[in-house]
Amino acid sequence: MSKQAQNERLIQKLRKRIARLEQENRQCQIVQQEMCEEQKRVQKLAKAAQERAAEMTKANDALRRSVNVLATESNLNQFIGHVLRVTAEQFDAPLAEYWQVTNPNIGQVVGWWGHNQIHGFGEEHNHPAKAPGVRFPPHMLENGQLSTRRTHFVSPFDHSVEPIQGEFPCDPQAWYRAYDAYWQLNLPLVIGEICFGVIIFWLPSARSFTKQQVELGYALAQQITLAIRLCQLADEAKQEAEQAAILQERNRIAREIHDTLAQCLTGIIIQLQAATDSHTANPLNHIAIATEMAKSGLTEARRSVRALRPQVLEAASLDAALVQLVSQIQSDRLHSNCRILGTPYTLPVEVESNLLRIAQEALTNCIRHAKATQVKLDLVYQPEQVTLCIKDNGCGFSPSLTTQGYGLVGMWERARAITANLTITSQPNEGTDVVVILSISQVDT
Repeated sequence: MSKQAQNERLIQKLRKRIARLEQENRQCQIVQQEMCEEQKRVQKLAKAAQERAAEMTKANDALRRSVNVLATESNLNQFIGHVLRVTAEQFDAPLAEYWQVTNPNIGQVVGWWGHNQIHGFGEEHNHPAKAPGVRFPPHMLENGQLSTRRTHFVSPFDHSVEPIQGEFPCDPQAWYRAYDAYWQLNLPLVIGEICFGVIIFWLPSARSFTKQQVELGYALAQQITLAIRLCQLADEAKQEAEQAAILQERNRIAREIHDTLAQCLTGIIIQLQAATDSHTANPLNHIAIATEMAKSGLTEARRSVRALRPQVLEAASLDAALVQLVSQIQSDRLHSNCRILGTPYTLPVEVESNLLRIAQEALTNCIRHAKATQVKLDLVYQPEQVTLCIKDNGCGFSPSLTTQGYGLVGMWERARAITANLTITSQPNEGTDVVVILSISQVDT
């Protein structure tokens, strides 16, 4: 092979090698470019993740602050104002509004956030829709009514919002333009099946709401809904408590009237019947007792209605009052006996009043219903308990068959009121035993 041929062959090999190197270089450049693009994408994702984390941190902080206010703030308007402020700061929104639905398609602005402060919520403010009677535009409705709305929407400023009658106190377009408010995030507040209000956040035309901002808006709107529902439940509970207190007071007054007028009249009837009995030795004495009982009953009824303790307990102790009570029902037809056992000691006013009333009812029943000829009352004082026993030899009754009248119901209620144990034992033709056991450890002294 000539030298020239060898050189041409060598040159051809070099050209192939150079071409191969150029191809490898191009592949390296492509890989390098792909790596640069991947690095940029990773950096972009990392930056987005950092921004997302920062936004989530701010959102969590906003939620935490709102939850703290919800747990401590008793004023609902101040809480809603706080949520508007926190969310507006989170969104960097120039304006936020709380609309209250007054009719299916009609509402008014109760309060709003703008110029870095809260307006309205019971205070005078200059919002164009501060007066009731602003008709909502169709796109804010659902099934033709705002009260049935469930979903949010994002839209630009709507020029079709108008008052039902008259005019706005100022030009709404100019008013919103002053706040650079263009895009609105409109969130319904729903309890049960009813949309009772709307929260609206506004952004300038150059910015739009992100998915994360919509989610945060929903979360804070739910907090407002929860706060309003809690206030509603608190109002309902307060009303129920007031009704229960009224009913309890009515029952108390009814028991007092029953224990004073009814039982006093029963005693008067007993004395007058004894006075008119031909076998009575001294009828004038029974008439005098009946007169005193009538005077005492009248005074007692007046004082009981004023929720004062029984008059007899103001002048005497419980044991002395029971001795007097038993002596008043004594007659030729009814032999009564009262024993005070142990050393008497003073009990709280409510306890003594209820024990006296239970004794009154038991004695009245043995006269009015049992037709007893003998009745015994024992009041036993012991260090750990006080026991009241009333036993008669009347006709008795079957507890399983009898219908409990107001007197028996009142006895049970009075026993429960002082945490005492009441036992009524009776059988037909075997008399009745009433026993009240009061544990001193249960008495609030």
